[in-house]
Amino acid sequence: AGRVRKGGKNSAEIPGEVKVNGKVVDPTGMQQLFGYVMQDDALLGTMTPREILQFAARLRLGTAGSPRGELIEDLLTFLGLIKCADTMVGNELIKGISGGERKRTAVGAELITNPEITFLDEPTSGLDTGSAYNVISILQQLTQLQRSVLCTIHQPSSEIFQLFDQAIFLVAGQVVYHGPPSGIRAHFTSIGHQCPQDYNPADFVMFIIQTGDEQHVEAVTSGWAKSQNRRPLLDNVSDAALPAIPKRKGFIEETIALSKREIQNTVRDKGTLGARFGSTNFLTVIYSLVFFRIGSTEPEDSVLVKRDRYDMQSHAGAMMMLGISTMMGSAQPLLLTFASERPVFMREYASNMYGSGPYFLSKTAVELPVHLLQNIVMWLIA
Repeated sequence: AGRVRKGGKNSAEIPGEVKVNGKVVDPTGMQQLFGYVMQDDALLGTMTPREILQFAARLRLGTAGSPRGELIEDLLTFLGLIKCADTMVGNELIKGISGGERKRTAVGAELITNPEITFLDEPTSGLDTGSAYNVISILQQLTQLQRSVLCTIHQPSSEIFQLFDQAIFLVAGQVVYHGPPSGIRAHFTSIGHQCPQDYNPADFVMFIIQTGDEQHVEAVTSGWAKSQNRRPLLDNVSDAALPAIPKRKGFIEETIALSKREIQNTVRDKGTLGARFGSTNFLTVIYSLVFFRIGSTEPEDSVLVKRDRYDMQSHAGAMMMLGISTMMGSAQPLLLTFASERPVFMREYASNMYGSGPYFLSKTAVELPVHLLQNIVMWLIA
């Protein structure tokens, strides 16, 4: 799906050729053809499904105004997200939509560009049977629109497994079976493995290849290699022309879109914002009590302060502690926030939605006023 980039410290390289419609392509340069939904739903918890689709459309589509709005509404309807379209996705601290709705939102963020091929990494992981069935049903409807969908799946139920048009079982890089799910029983019966009628064919095949020894697995793979139903993984390849490569939005457009999202995220995450100012006020009050009137040059003898002369060393220590508190109070929240937002950034950056420059510039532009207000409050208390 073009997510493996060359270059960099931890660069990876995939050998061989990637072909689309019989033509060799560079996946990183033709990402508009591919959609990739990760196993973990990397979504900002303070955004709603509608806002996530609007953000993706703004940075990945060339159209604007009414056509783009209609596309988003149609996609929300297609994914069954109309009822929760204006509810925040949620996270560990914010109550939001269900797991199935999160997964469908993640799928919608990739379908916004109408990709020719959509890859999904275990789209049913962590979902109950009903939610998993709804997700796969939507993917099946997508194939009826002449779009290809390829996904890995972990222990599908019988109802879900029968929704697939083609199934490929692999072991140690070798094909065990490739064809419609309805043909599994007949094939394995022909090589000496009778699948009981009340068994899920997918579980039956996985049990055979995972519990058998090396010779047993080799017999199963050779059985498929000699099968009359065996055919190439790719056949009837189309030679249709590939669409033109769209240009990425400009630096200014990306920065504006990211800044708007960052402001929205900061304002809506009231728990984090309250914790930042609350911890700042609490620590400042502690420092103020410990170093109360430490800069006074007059001798004092009271319940709180006993001093016969000005103490320059204590005064310098108080200023140093206040400076360290200012620095750490500004840096620590940002470090903790970026760790939670990193999966979102990596997904969107890999999708070529924006560059690292606009992201960090927008982050800095929004955080600076918050830090300034935070430090003003601290110095006023101190």
